[in-house]
Amino acid sequence: MKIKVAAVQFEAGVGLKQENRLQMKQWINTIMAEHPDCSIIVFPELVVSGYDCGCHMAALAEEVEGESYRFFSEEARRYGVHIAYGNIERSGQEDRPYNTVWLIGSDGSLLHTYRKIHLTSLEEAYFTPGEALPQSLCQIQHGLCVG
Repeated sequence: MKIKVAAVQFEAGVGLKQENRLQMKQWINTIMAEHPDCSIIVFPELVVSGYDCGCHMAALAEEVEGESYRFFSEEARRYGVHIAYGNIERSGQEDRPYNTVWLIGSDGSLLHTYRKIHLTSLEEAYFTPGEALPQSLCQIQHGLCVG
């Protein structure tokens, strides 16, 4: 089985969640128009919030199935493509959220979240580290091996 992956890199504006999501949506539209057989589109770490370290980042945090998840779930369903993206997730410590990557299935379902475990020295003051890697690093979902 062939899996076609599109990796997107762009400079996301810090704190500009709505603008970043719209720019990501444009990338999804372009990729799927040019490569309708694409299996997964991968966006960078903290792409929704913009990458920065500071106490203001906690205010940008979302619930696991929050606004950005719902936005990208709809896009995944519309095109039948898996989408992976980074954002800030609320944690039990209000001032130190998680640096998380969401993986959404082609049916719009949440397949997995990964909370960054090994934070850089700069990130340690602002983010809560994840606790563990998933039990199975490779699970088959809808014919796609993810890990």
